[in-house]
Amino acid sequence: TKLPTDTTAMKAVLLCLLFCNIILSSYASNEENTYIAAVYEYFPRTSYASNLTKDQANEVMLFNVASYEEAVILAVLQGVQVIVFPEDGIYGDGFISRADVFPFLEEIPVPDASTVICGNEKYSNLVVTSSISCIAKKYSIIIAVDMGDLVYCNSTDPNCPSDGRYQYNTAVVFDEQGAIVAKYHKTHLYGEVQFDPAMPSDPQYFTSSFGVTFGVMICFDILFEYPQTFYQEKGINNILYPTDWVNEPPYITATQVQQAVSHQFGYNLIAANFGENWLTSGSGIYSSGDPKAVFYNIGNNSDSKLLVAELPYVPAPPISKKASDPQKDVNKMMVNDYPIPAMALVNITAGRTSYASLSQGNLTCTINVTASPSLRETEFFLLMAAEQDIFGLNVQLCSFMYCDDENDCSPLQPRFYSTAEVSAFTLTATLDPAAEQYSLLTITESQVLPVGPNWQVGKSIISSNNFNEPLLSVGIFGPKW
Repeated sequence: TKLPTDTTAMKAVLLCLLFCNIILSSYASNEENTYIAAVYEYFPRTSYASNLTKDQANEVMLFNVASYEEAVILAVLQGVQVIVFPEDGIYGDGFISRADVFPFLEEIPVPDASTVICGNEKYSNLVVTSSISCIAKKYSIIIAVDMGDLVYCNSTDPNCPSDGRYQYNTAVVFDEQGAIVAKYHKTHLYGEVQFDPAMPSDPQYFTSSFGVTFGVMICFDILFEYPQTFYQEKGINNILYPTDWVNEPPYITATQVQQAVSHQFGYNLIAANFGENWLTSGSGIYSSGDPKAVFYNIGNNSDSKLLVAELPYVPAPPISKKASDPQKDVNKMMVNDYPIPAMALVNITAGRTSYASLSQGNLTCTINVTASPSLRETEFFLLMAAEQDIFGLNVQLCSFMYCDDENDCSPLQPRFYSTAEVSAFTLTATLDPAAEQYSLLTITESQVLPVGPNWQVGKSIISSNNFNEPLLSVGIFGPKW
């Protein structure tokens, strides 16, 4: 995913090749009403030491920006027109105070398509902003990055923090000329003490040179009503999405949520994750739930990855159709309700169908699952029903997840592989009306990868009658908006 050490001659050859490729790919994409997008999952160089100087912080960030440029070169050689980099990808995510992240912040200019930041003396002190602007201009590509925005305030503002400044986790989008066309402050923070939430939320969108209008969200925002409903009301269905998603495999992972949101809202979703290891990996490019390019690193070490895919200007309607009601199958196995969260162990045997149902409060989760005839031994799954509060988001959750050990089947135990091949399943949930309206339905096969179109969904039901793959997890996630 990274270029070798570059000589001047090598860069010159690459530049020649990529500009030829820009012309050809742009013509082909416009002819077909498609564009080419990329994401770069990347784990940055970091420094979380207290009392760093501005120069020391810039050194860290410019190292990561140089890595971004290498990814941009590889992307443009493949005809990419827009690329997304991860949340926290320029400075890291380990800051424990506002003061520690302060040297990494810049006073990012307001969006203005007529103002090119690169080479502009007015912004010469904005080292990182200017560097990214120059990369976008040099390679004629739209770049979406996550940065730290600094906005000073005073006592005339009743909400002004005691240190006299707002610090925002910010997605910044540069167009092909190096101008800032969108600056979005993250609304819903995930335990980020170093930043302030946007109050009120400030959804951002822009129309690209090739006619596609893009919206922007960051990480945890994707599970909340706003800015989701704003983009829906505006008819915006192409989303740039930097994220530093914390996974809980196998039942809440970055790629599961990305695919589910893309499917639910009919988005082209272009998502770049932080990529430190399995805990924060999971990037993808999706069109109405169809995974065009996906990566999940199940290892303990970082593994940067460039993904490229072609997307339609206007996403097709969701690929699935409404699922049928669950059938009453043979070998019915009833289990009792459990204390919060409710959990039950379910075994499956070759060629037979198992049934389980359990409740937590008003939430009831029901699974019908038929094992493949070729299954060699009894396999085990955990069915879980839970209602949780996650940093201010109340959710109802039904999850059916693979267990590699029937005696140690905690939902907190990370699992990445499944040997349990199933031929069909149906998971249903009785959600509260507030949770049902925008429920997200997720499914993964072995290695935590989302699956293609061989599944169907309704509002609170997900099923497949022709799955025939090792099933890792299937879930229904209902945020209460």
